[in-house]
Amino acid sequence: GIVPIGRPIDNTSIFVLDRYFQPVPIGVPGELYIGGLNVARGYNNRDDLTAENFVPDPFSGEKGARLYKTGDLVRYLPDGEIEYIERIDSQVKIRGFRIELGEIEQAFSSHMAVREAVVKVCEDQPGNKQLAAYYVTSETIEQKDLRNYVKTKLPDYMIPQFFLELEKMRSRVKVLEKRERDRMDPIAIIGMGCRFPHGADNPQAFWSLLQNGIDAVTEVPSNRWSLDEYYDMDMDAKGKIYSRYGCFLDQVDNFDADFFGISAREAALMDPQQRLLLEVAWEAMEAAGLTGPQLSGSRTGVFVGVMNQDYLWLFPEFADFDIHTATGNSASVIAGRLAYILDLHGPALAVDTACSSSLVSVHLACQSLRQGECDMAFAGGVNMILSPIVSIAECRAHMLSPDGRSKTFDAAADGYGRGEGCGMILLKRLSDALADGDSIVGIIRGSAVNHDGASSGLTVPNELAQEGVIRQALANAGIDSSQVDYLEAHGTGTALGDPIEINAINAVYGNNRSKDDPLFVGSVKTNMGHLEGAAGIVAFLKTALAIQHGEIPPHLHYETPNPNINWKDIPIQIPKCSTAWPTNRMEKKRRIAGISSFGFSGTNVHIIIEQAPDIEDRNMIKKEIESKVQILTLSAKNNNALKELAVRYDNYFESN
Repeated sequence: GIVPIGRPIDNTSIFVLDRYFQPVPIGVPGELYIGGLNVARGYNNRDDLTAENFVPDPFSGEKGARLYKTGDLVRYLPDGEIEYIERIDSQVKIRGFRIELGEIEQAFSSHMAVREAVVKVCEDQPGNKQLAAYYVTSETIEQKDLRNYVKTKLPDYMIPQFFLELEKMRSRVKVLEKRERDRMDPIAIIGMGCRFPHGADNPQAFWSLLQNGIDAVTEVPSNRWSLDEYYDMDMDAKGKIYSRYGCFLDQVDNFDADFFGISAREAALMDPQQRLLLEVAWEAMEAAGLTGPQLSGSRTGVFVGVMNQDYLWLFPEFADFDIHTATGNSASVIAGRLAYILDLHGPALAVDTACSSSLVSVHLACQSLRQGECDMAFAGGVNMILSPIVSIAECRAHMLSPDGRSKTFDAAADGYGRGEGCGMILLKRLSDALADGDSIVGIIRGSAVNHDGASSGLTVPNELAQEGVIRQALANAGIDSSQVDYLEAHGTGTALGDPIEINAINAVYGNNRSKDDPLFVGSVKTNMGHLEGAAGIVAFLKTALAIQHGEIPPHLHYETPNPNINWKDIPIQIPKCSTAWPTNRMEKKRRIAGISSFGFSGTNVHIIIEQAPDIEDRNMIKKEIESKVQILTLSAKNNNALKELAVRYDNYFESN
């Protein structure tokens, strides 16, 4: 259970710091330091111990102020309490005695027959702490003889009660301890890449689109299918599409095959979703300050959400098929090809849970990182609208909005508009990202996945299941619902789905709130429609950027609130215009948000993300860099690519 440390007494301050002497975020383990007037100046006549445990206080303006390095591993809980985890320096307290476990281990190891030893604290019954010694021997020794030997080296209170001989030892213990630390570690977002409609070809352009409330809906491009052939305003016309609109990328057929070492023939037979994902993942890698050779051979995973495979429908004859058609249009190869090209050795899998696919891929990537299966992970999703077939099927089910716009939570909500694009993020355990000096966009605190079960229909959402997945994600994140200021909703803009989702949100996030302190709820689908297999990752990127910028973008097409939602009695607000992130509820409050994605197959996912930790040293480095003239070195694989890159940088500097 939780072991509370308590709160500082008068004239005393407490800090939870990482190995770089920086404060850690809520929920992240760190060492406890104590400062203030009540802290001693050191050990009497022990300068060595004083230098080791009493360190200069960088947070105090007092000359000569010091912090006491306690050796306790702790973490802050959401309510402000501090939870004790374990000792960092192996010091424990048993029956009133402070004991250094390392001293006992040294005594065991000094015996010529003992090859390895480790001492741990255990409880033979609740509250009764005992010492247990585990050891490996190089030759046979009687336990009583070893006990008698240890007694000559240690006082009685340091003699373990239990002696246990093992075949393997410390290396395994260390592996288990690291695995437990990794399991508790938040996940850092260290790189992002995207291609979305209306020219949102990078996170900066995407943020500009969101911030300015741009509606990316256009008519179906002529290079996708003929509107004259397929459009019919009759919503029940068979084989027809009653909407002329959607949200589309500017181009889908350009691809630098040479850059990725792919032949022209193979590239022509590859699903454009595979091509696009390679490019966007590469951009996410570069945004993280990494290169292909740096990742080669690494334990990096690939988790990709994908739902539709339109490209296969465009092949006129089966006789044209060959091995490149098979690999180029297999969903599994979308993930496998990226791992192959970058020589990645972590898990690589494609995920299809319908509309929740890409956010489920983020959840699985986090789980894989925490379980130690990989040290970094690409996660995201891709969706392209290349054939009319899926639109025809969705029109038969009356899923689409005739005007192509998702009017989420509005009385005029009549379905969703379709959208396409790709988003990828690069993830790493937070402790590793801090140690490696990575630029951190934000952190994932926790996530959860569940299924609707037997709802009233296969594709009908289940309010209790949505409520359950949100509660589980909050619990996994160690976050109270009152700490969350914004929720990016699944928000398809349907008469059935919108009230169910708002009711589930209110059941969890509506507690301990008033209408003066509302939860803001929005959906990126109002900007660029439903990206289906990539819907979750576009929602994730929007939310990460909003947290990073401290601003909630406007939610579009919200004129008349849906009358089937009891707006007057719930503390939920839809942001019709750009809104500063709330800061009034808690001093030094960190920005935290939730993201939901629900698949029409019944799989639901919710993720909790938080702003990146403040790192003063990096800000100082940034100021130092900004004060000097710098050389920006650009490189590319050919002259044309280099010129294009230079133009992109020029445009960026011009607009920023």
